[in-house]
Amino acid sequence: MGSGELSEWKAYYSIEPFGQERDNWNTAVIAATVANYCGKLRTAKNIDEFMFIHPQIKCDKETKKTLLMMQAMAKKKNGKATPKTDRNA
Repeated sequence: MGSGELSEWKAYYSIEPFGQERDNWNTAVIAATVANYCGKLRTAKNIDEFMFIHPQIKCDKETKKTLLMMQAMAKKKNGKATPKTDRNA
């Protein structure tokens, strides 16, 4: 396959995705439709709630989220002036 053909396939994929990602999306649409129709849900389920995410990717996202939260907490703590106490007074 030449570079021109590869470029054509990439352009086609950007317009009409295929493969596992598309299958995952199709399955999520069906699952959300069935859950929203048959289930006794208080809120409607979104397609994203049924998308398969590889466990390692999910773990990496959670780790990154936790680190960002901890960094924000540390920045907030370091930014505040802590009261100093004088024990000799």
